[in-house]
Amino acid sequence: MKGRRAALCEQERREKSRRICERIRGLPCYQEADLIFAYLAMKGEVLLDELIEDAWAGKKAVAVPKVSGREMEFYRLDTFKEVKAGFQGIREPVKKHPVQGMRPLFLMPGVAFDRERRRVGHGGGYYDRYLERCPAPVKLGVAFDFQIFSQVPAEWFDVRADLVVTESELI
Repeated sequence: MKGRRAALCEQERREKSRRICERIRGLPCYQEADLIFAYLAMKGEVLLDELIEDAWAGKKAVAVPKVSGREMEFYRLDTFKEVKAGFQGIREPVKKHPVQGMRPLFLMPGVAFDRERRRVGHGGGYYDRYLERCPAPVKLGVAFDFQIFSQVPAEWFDVRADLVVTESELI
């Protein structure tokens, strides 16, 4: 899956990401959210920069992850000028501003998802550990169509998405 994502040409990745962001913007859980837990894409993941900019324009707070050891924390991001390459070259926030929101929406990437909304990540367990400590009311998996399978291997501790959005469907 990682190889297939990496094989997407940049123009196709941007276009598919744009369609996914458009779908997310149309969801009531996004429209009602006042805080978006997003991510800054790596290695062929769905690009959320457009959605993050839309959230800022709509006066929504945005938080993105920063890895420290085996843990991940989310910090407020007010501009893309506040990021630098961090863990595994992933863009991370420079400043550690805590976030607050009454109606959060949590977006999570994955290597693969299935139709039961189970997620295969990169194997570090960062999202599972974070969501165990800080449960999110709405967890939205974000993926390209080709990352959806009828079944993926899952463990009891793997956090399942409430919804999964691709460029052509909502699961």
